[in-house]
Amino acid sequence: MFERHFERVAVKVLTSVETDPGKSHQHELNGVNEFRELLGPEKRERVPCDFHYLTDDPSADLDDFGVVSWYDSREAHPSRSEYRLYYSANTIMDRAREEDILVLADRGSTIEIFVARAGSSTEQQLKWLLGIKGPVPKSDVHPTSGLLRRSELVGRLPLLDRLGIVSSSSGAIDVESLIERFPEGLPTTAEFAEYARGLHEPDLGDDPDAALLTWTKTEEEAFRAIERCEISERLEAGFYGADGIDIDEFLSYSLSVQNRRKARAGLSLEHHVRALLDYRGTQYAYEAVTEGNSKPDFLFPSAEAYHDQTFPIDDLSMLAVKTTCKDRWRQVLAEAERIPDKHLLTLEPAISVAQTDEMERHALQLVVPRLIHDSYGPSQATWLMTVTDFLELVSR
Repeated sequence: MFERHFERVAVKVLTSVETDPGKSHQHELNGVNEFRELLGPEKRERVPCDFHYLTDDPSADLDDFGVVSWYDSREAHPSRSEYRLYYSANTIMDRAREEDILVLADRGSTIEIFVARAGSSTEQQLKWLLGIKGPVPKSDVHPTSGLLRRSELVGRLPLLDRLGIVSSSSGAIDVESLIERFPEGLPTTAEFAEYARGLHEPDLGDDPDAALLTWTKTEEEAFRAIERCEISERLEAGFYGADGIDIDEFLSYSLSVQNRRKARAGLSLEHHVRALLDYRGTQYAYEAVTEGNSKPDFLFPSAEAYHDQTFPIDDLSMLAVKTTCKDRWRQVLAEAERIPDKHLLTLEPAISVAQTDEMERHALQLVVPRLIHDSYGPSQATWLMTVTDFLELVSR
């Protein structure tokens, strides 16, 4: 469920004529007659527009502001129309390149335009969320109903925050009971993860993949519910200093909220993986030291076995756990040097082919819950390992 979302969005692949200054200085999107379904047939002039460039590194994303105008360049023609979208000069469209995809959302009084780098994981996630299989059409309009269904598989996908889509409660969490359970506010991540698992007890023996997703989604919703109460109270108190409103204090508080979200998400996923392993009676070491300061998240069957040079290497395994991969997956390659074939569990859907190919070349096997596999391409899906597959590997 979403408090704020787009019912439909327009999507197109950018061409060289639209992005190469050497070929055009028009600041126009061409071939967008299909956008009439979204923007309507009437002329719209100088509509405020927020522009966003999305990469696989959120810290490298760019935002800018401008205006757009929607018009029929053949308005005077008796039987032919040719719609175009003019945009004012901005850093986002300056950065856009041929084959990047552009997503346009109409908020009525304003427009939002998102550009995703061609071949990136962000592009692949956008396509998956919108239900686009194969190449993006030259230009088209897509309903976002599929976005709601697919995003519910993985809980709070970071990309949704970047798109400005705000999740609301599904009703599965009783906020009053939650506050009564934790009157002092958020508990430790281990305690909160255990609380979330207690709300849903799927059959772990039959479907660990579904169990892991259910737990993480439930905990995310519970976390957001209690966090929303905390933030509301803090905002009501205001941010004031000796000289009035304290902007620095507000910015510091906002940053602390974002950092807490990221830190809790990763730790919580590790706690849920531990619960799966404990349920199956699997031998493992959690954050055991291997070489130097290296501490892989999970080592199988034990730290003692790893450091025993007579223990067969083929019987050793390691698992890193990351809610999202980005470029951080390369850190895993330096962990547990004795183990050549490493495993990484993630909840991130639709990682780019370029990244999964590189992982495979470095003998890093990606482990992804089964229900997210269809977000990957056909060649990727045959390579991916499910959570159940991995548990069977280390339980032998």
